[in-house]
Amino acid sequence: MAVNDSLLSGVSSQGLSSEDRMKSAIERRMEIVNIVGLQGKAHVEELAKLFNVSGSTIRADFRFLEKGGFIVRSHGIAIINKGAVKQFSKQQTITSPIEINDVNNAVEKINVIDNLSGNNEQVDINMVSLLAAQMSSNETVYIDGSPLIRQLVQRLPRLGKLVVLTNSINLMTDLVTDLDKQVILPGGIVNPESMTLTGSQVEASLRRYRFNKAIISIDGFNTQMGYFVKSEFAADIIRVVAEISQEVILVVSANVLNDSSSFWVGDKNMASTVITEQHLDTQVRTELEKSGVTVLTA
Repeated sequence: MAVNDSLLSGVSSQGLSSEDRMKSAIERRMEIVNIVGLQGKAHVEELAKLFNVSGSTIRADFRFLEKGGFIVRSHGIAIINKGAVKQFSKQQTITSPIEINDVNNAVEKINVIDNLSGNNEQVDINMVSLLAAQMSSNETVYIDGSPLIRQLVQRLPRLGKLVVLTNSINLMTDLVTDLDKQVILPGGIVNPESMTLTGSQVEASLRRYRFNKAIISIDGFNTQMGYFVKSEFAADIIRVVAEISQEVILVVSANVLNDSSSFWVGDKNMASTVITEQHLDTQVRTELEKSGVTVLTA
């Protein structure tokens, strides 16, 4: 598969300071690993054209990546060394937002394993319909990368033009082939376990935006205290996103709303809408609706 010219439009070292060139080189090498990983291989000439740099620059990148064990070089072609990708991701920082726009068949979508939420197929379809009904064209939307949300977003019908921000590299990969969506990753440090961007830089970057909708997940709910998650960093991100969004839509499995977790993210009325399954506990539903939350069940 040939690399599409617009996969990373605007990535160039021309006219940059020495510090920015260093940042650009780090980002370029990360993207080379990502591209080779998705396609299986990549050619020097394709990557040179993509990143608007010389072939010798790409060959130097190949040498750097091969020395680290991340790729294998062969006659101007890079082949992925899959065992080292996580290690490479752990060492790198994306220092500014990356915007991926107008991509046509540049990468193949990575399918999420069916029924990650434990739902049957019909429940999944119903949840997709409920989520689609909450979204409109020409909106700016934050979407988190939880397994259930990724599964549903992959099945959404075309909704018109959307600007989507996410800190999930996997979700970004799912969305970049959709020409109706402009996808933006905030800057941050790559967490190779979750394939998300983390750190204070993500929060600072997100605060530059305002969202019509935020589509997020949680890990626990308390009828008195509100919503919780397992990760301290995820809690920080959700609090920021909720603060700068007109509406917060929670998409969760019903059993999550009966669980407890460690890090508080918001009171019951933080969410505008909760999309979940029909077997939601009656008391939980009552408490949410008393707080003004619209509860939609599939």
